[in-house]
Amino acid sequence: MDSIDADMNFAEGSVEASLNDFINNGTGTQSFVLDKVPFEGEEVSVEGKEQLDNVAAMLMAHPELKCEIQGHTTKAKNAVGATSKKAASGVRALWVKTKLSARGVEKDQLDSNGYGDEQLMEGVDPEDDSQKRLVLVMSK
Repeated sequence: MDSIDADMNFAEGSVEASLNDFINNGTGTQSFVLDKVPFEGEEVSVEGKEQLDNVAAMLMAHPELKCEIQGHTTKAKNAVGATSKKAASGVRALWVKTKLSARGVEKDQLDSNGYGDEQLMEGVDPEDDSQKRLVLVMSK
C-alpha cells in the first residue's frame, strides 16, 4: 500500500512521521516510543488520542505489519518490586493494545508484553521517570 503521509500530514520528527518512514522505506524491525501516551493513568490528552488514532490508521492500512506493544518501568528496589513493575508494565501494554483494537486494528497484528525494569535505557538514570515508556516494536 502507498504512503498515507500525504493524507495525515505528520509533523517532522514525530513518532508518526518516523513510523510512516519505516512503513514506506524500512525493513525488518524498528522500535518507536509513544511520546504522547502516558505510561500511567487512564487520562489521555487530545494529542495522545490523536497519536493512537494515527498509529491505528497506519496499522489498518498495512495489515502485513506486526506490532508488539512493550511496557517498561524504572528500576525496582527489590524482587517484589520487580514483579510488581513487570505486572504493571504488562497491564499498560495491554491497555494500549486494547485501545488500538478498539480503533479497528486486527488483533492478530498486535501483541503486548510488560518488561518492567528488564530493559532499562542505557545512559539514563535507572530511576528516572523517562524509563517508564510504551514502545511499539514494528516488524515487516
